[in-house]
Amino acid sequence: MTNKQKIQKLKSSLKKLYIKNSKKLLFHGLHHITFVSKKAAEFARSIGANAFLAESSGLVHDLNYIVIPNSEPEVGREMRKEYLSKAGYSQQEINRIEEIIMEAHTRTRTAKISKEGKALSDGDTLFKALPTTPILFASKYIEQNR
Repeated sequence: MTNKQKIQKLKSSLKKLYIKNSKKLLFHGLHHITFVSKKAAEFARSIGANAFLAESSGLVHDLNYIVIPNSEPEVGREMRKEYLSKAGYSQQEINRIEEIIMEAHTRTRTAKISKEGKALSDGDTLFKALPTTPILFASKYIEQNR
């Protein structure tokens, strides 16, 4: 299976999951992961990082919000592994995606962040920093995160 096929399969299964959970994912929903994954891939290409891993990380980086609202990324580890495995990702790819997500997380980010981690972090931060985000999503973010 090609990387493009893996991403398409992952997107398809995640779309169903996010639609099913849309009432509790007011901020970290499908709109968010779609934006973040697209930007992470773009940023990765621009800095010579692995765009496949950055995009894949963007797609699954907030699954923890489905497991437990307002939780840390570690909470979504098993769900990420499940969805990535079903989409055809190897254990090595899954492990690397997990590393990228953990190193991109604001609480754990250090100066030794990888290029893929930077791409994911920048995509996630950009979504939050867009001029329209506070207008459209501030109340939803507050409601979702209590």
